[in-house]
Amino acid sequence: MMKGDKREIIIEAATAIFARDGFDRAKMEDISIQAGIGKGTIYEYFKSKKELFQEVIKNSISIYVGLLKDVGTEEQPFDKKLADFIRLHKEFLEKNRDLANLLMKDTRGIPDGVKKHFLYVKKEAINAAVNMIDSAIQHGEVRDIKRRIGARIILGITISLVTAGFMEDEDWNVDDVVDIILNGISR
Repeated sequence: MMKGDKREIIIEAATAIFARDGFDRAKMEDISIQAGIGKGTIYEYFKSKKELFQEVIKNSISIYVGLLKDVGTEEQPFDKKLADFIRLHKEFLEKNRDLANLLMKDTRGIPDGVKKHFLYVKKEAINAAVNMIDSAIQHGEVRDIKRRIGARIILGITISLVTAGFMEDEDWNVDDVVDIILNGISR
């Protein structure tokens, strides 16, 4: 096994254990068992549980941002781009439900250094939405609006629904959300 592979195995195992037990209750020994390695091996790659947790968050964010940068770049109508943007958030957080629950419900045990990573994700998500809106304005698909406000509204609605979806088991449909965003609620 190559050194980089072992690091990835540790991060994968840590993601599962942090999601299951939370940051405070997670034990490096449990992570090593999950990874199939000795506990001391973890410390060859990470100085502390806090550093490992930050790497878990960075890894998840890196995957998410990579997906985010691809959404809406294809030549397709704005309603399809918007649906893809919303679906990406929904599917990513559903796939990473346990870790997302940990990050939203148990913020006490999350190291302060992790917060800067969330600000980066928010910025990237807003930028992706701004780019989608800008393209739609240029193609005459939507009226000229303040792009950052529109992006924040789209992201706010999306995050609110995704959160309700897995914290309150509320089911919702992406197409319904796109319809309400594009057509509003007035008659």
